[in-house]
Amino acid sequence: MMNGENDYLIASNGVIYPLEYFGVTVTGLGNVPVEYQTREGYRMHGVAVDDWRLTPRTLSFAFSLHSLTRQQLWQRRQALVDLLTPQGGMVTYRKVLPDGRRRDIRGWLDSNMSIEDQDDRAQDVSFGLFCPDPTYYDPSAINALLFAADIGAFVLPFVVPDELWFGSGTQFSSTLTNRGTFRAYPVITITGPYERMVVSNVTTGASFTLGVSLPSLDEIVINLTPGSITVTRDLVNALDEVDGNLVDFYLPPGDSLIQTSGAGVIAGQTQIRISYNERYIAL
Repeated sequence: MMNGENDYLIASNGVIYPLEYFGVTVTGLGNVPVEYQTREGYRMHGVAVDDWRLTPRTLSFAFSLHSLTRQQLWQRRQALVDLLTPQGGMVTYRKVLPDGRRRDIRGWLDSNMSIEDQDDRAQDVSFGLFCPDPTYYDPSAINALLFAADIGAFVLPFVVPDELWFGSGTQFSSTLTNRGTFRAYPVITITGPYERMVVSNVTTGASFTLGVSLPSLDEIVINLTPGSITVTRDLVNALDEVDGNLVDFYLPPGDSLIQTSGAGVIAGQTQIRISYNERYIAL
């Protein structure tokens, strides 16, 4: 049971619906069932676990919608109905923790909203949100800006080594920290010029290569979000420019050593921006 004072629903268009003062009950916040990928061997007892996957979660909401007047009640009711429609896209549920940190999760309306009258100024409301991605995330993204100029002038969330990857025979190497309890999936934006570039996560062993040259000031954006991985060059699909498995490129909890090397870069022009949200399995 939660009092709702720090609970919000956020529509896809950014409209915020506070759940304060409604005696909100939300179930489904904890861990979700895990599916294990297993295999069996000859004369083997039990099974060997090769991998695991989190299953989707459903959040169930129940609260009392009440107001001082019947007109105000129906205004609040209509605002909620307008927010919770499948045609409106995914809805974000935001919980502000006691220490001020925020946790968001996105979902679709899972079941028909039930609204029952108590009296002229109160109604009982219940509905569910189906969350295909069961993890929560911190909406404040972590951003890193790397470029071939005076990098020391910028405050970055990691230690920059003396040898930069820009230049003849050099390689850039840095450590990104994911303080969450689940994988973080970065968005990598690279501004040209370069002739060829390799991006590697030494910690996980994943890497990919950008084999097509990028002119000065052009941008290529690699969004590594599962289920919606995209590579665009100036807003045009450029997935064919990538060689490597993008599905396996992520930041696990803890530190990840990222190495990037390239050819044809120009100091003051070529730069890399890495952005990611820390994710959490449960609240």
